[in-house]
Amino acid sequence: MEIEHADWPNFLARWSEEWADAHGDGDELSPDDIEAWRGRWLGADPATEADIAAMEDRLGRTMPPSYREFLRVSDGWRHAGAFVWRLAGTREAHWHNDAMGLGEDFDAVWGEEDNPEEVRAQVGLWSRALQLDVESDITFVLLDPEDVGPDGEWAVRVWASWRAADPERYPSFAAFMIAMHQEFHTLAPGRDGEDGPTFVNDTTRAQDAAVSRARTAALRGRYEEAAALLAEAHKYGRRTHTNSWSRSRNWTARGGTGPSSRTPTTHASSANSSR
Repeated sequence: MEIEHADWPNFLARWSEEWADAHGDGDELSPDDIEAWRGRWLGADPATEADIAAMEDRLGRTMPPSYREFLRVSDGWRHAGAFVWRLAGTREAHWHNDAMGLGEDFDAVWGEEDNPEEVRAQVGLWSRALQLDVESDITFVLLDPEDVGPDGEWAVRVWASWRAADPERYPSFAAFMIAMHQEFHTLAPGRDGEDGPTFVNDTTRAQDAAVSRARTAALRGRYEEAAALLAEAHKYGRRTHTNSWSRSRNWTARGGTGPSSRTPTTHASSANSSR
C-alpha cells in the first residue's frame, strides 16, 4: 500500500481478518480479544466529526491528516504490531508531558552539539508529544507536533524501554500503521506453519508473487525493480532468497553497472544458481 493513498476501510478490514484467521479457534485469546476475534474487527466504531472536534478542542491542536482519516473509520485500535496492544482514539489520546520523567536524560544526550540535526530535533519530545499508546509492552507511540511534513503529517516516534535505541521515526501515522501491519506479518502465529493455522492470505500471496516478479526482473537486468520488490516482501517476513537479494542490492549500489551489463548470459546463470 502506498502511504499517501491509504485506503483505511479496506486496509483495516484486511488486517483484522488476517489477525482473526491467524489465531485459529481463539483459545489463547483474552476475553476482550475474543470479542474482536468473533467480530473479525480490531477497531472500534468510527469517530464522528463531533468526536474529533471535541478531541481537538481538548488538546488545542488540529490532528494530522492520516490520524484524522483513521479515526473516521475506527476510534482506536487493538494490536498495532506485536508490542502495542491498544491505540488511543479520540477520548484517550493525551499530551505525554514527560509523565515518565525521561526528558531530562534523553534531552541531555540528544542535545549534544556534535549530534546530527535530526538527533537534536528530538530534544523536548517527551514534553511536547501526543501519546497514542494505551496498553503496550512498555512501548510508547508518540505523535510529534514539531516534526511536521509539507503534507501536514506529524511524525510518529516509537520507543520501547527494552530496546537500546533512540525512538524509531515514521513520517506519518499512516506510515506507522503500515509498518505495524508488516510487523504483525513477521511475527504472526502459524506464519511458518507451526503453533497455529497456516498463515496464508491475500497479503502473503501478493508478497510471494512479488518475490517471483523480483526474480524475473533480476534475470532481465532490472535490478532496482528487483531490489524494491524484495525489500517490500522482506518487511512482511516473506522468504526473499537471500543470495538474490544481496546481489540485487550490490547491483543497485553500483547503479546497475558491472559485468552483468556486458555479459547478460553469465549474469543469468549466476542468478539462476541462487534460486
